[in-house]
Amino acid sequence: MQRVRRLIRRLDILALAGMAGGIGLIIQPWWAGGFRVGFFATLLFTVLHIVTSHVNGSEAS
Repeated sequence: MQRVRRLIRRLDILALAGMAGGIGLIIQPWWAGGFRVGFFATLLFTVLHIVTSHVNGSEAS
C-alpha cells in the first residue's frame, strides 16, 4: 500500500511539473507550434492531476 501511495504522489508531482512546462510552452515566443503542444500538455497533465488528487483524497479517508 505504501508503494501505491508513493507512486500516486510522484505522479502528482509529475502532473504539476507538466502543467508548468505546458504553460511555459504556451507563453514562449520562439516556436509557433509550442502553443499547440503546450495546450495539449497542459490539458493532459491537468487531467492527471485531477485523477491523482481524487485517488489520493479517497485513500486518506
